[in-house]
Amino acid sequence: MKTYFPTTFKLHFYERIGEFKVVDRLEGLPLPMSYVKVYSKKGNSTSFFKDGYTDLRGRFNYAELSGSGDATQIEKFSIFVQTESNESLIKEATNPRNGSAK
Repeated sequence: MKTYFPTTFKLHFYERIGEFKVVDRLEGLPLPMSYVKVYSKKGNSTSFFKDGYTDLRGRFNYAELSGSGDATQIEKFSIFVQTESNESLIKEATNPRNGSAK
């Protein structure tokens, strides 16, 4: 069973580079300043990975940390996105750093 989130925005994933873009569903315009919270899954463990806001292009890099750390062991990411209009959704994405991205 799939969960349906009625929203006026959608995400375009670029899993090979670990990014997505938040856009308005009707006009296709980017939605900057959308809040993003990312969790990572390694084996049976899930933990906070990073959070932040989409840039002026509506883009957010979910798979890279600005500090040091090995992200290649991460299997999947769970991504929460909330726009300025307080609509939100949750998606899963693969990790491009471990070769599991399409």
